[in-house]
Amino acid sequence: MSSNSPLGEVWKVYEVTKDCLKVTARILRSGGERFVRRTGFVGRTLAEVEEWIKNSRDEIDRSVIVLLWAHFEIIIVSFVQTQASLKPSAPESEF
Repeated sequence: MSSNSPLGEVWKVYEVTKDCLKVTARILRSGGERFVRRTGFVGRTLAEVEEWIKNSRDEIDRSVIVLLWAHFEIIIVSFVQTQASLKPSAPESEF
């Protein structure tokens, strides 16, 4: 999942997670329980796991905004620090 920017990496993880939730929902609807052995889905009704998946999807939709914002802040702070270190210090005032 190599990306040129941390924002791109966060977005890629978000997309992969959404795809995993879609695939899991499809598997559970098809009755392919062998694929979900040793998970929390075993023994649950389809309605229960569909609700869990919906809630998880909603949560990652909310969380990706926070993650993107946090990485954006890191980029801005790093840029400002770099620019500040490149500027010569201002001469002291004679007043």
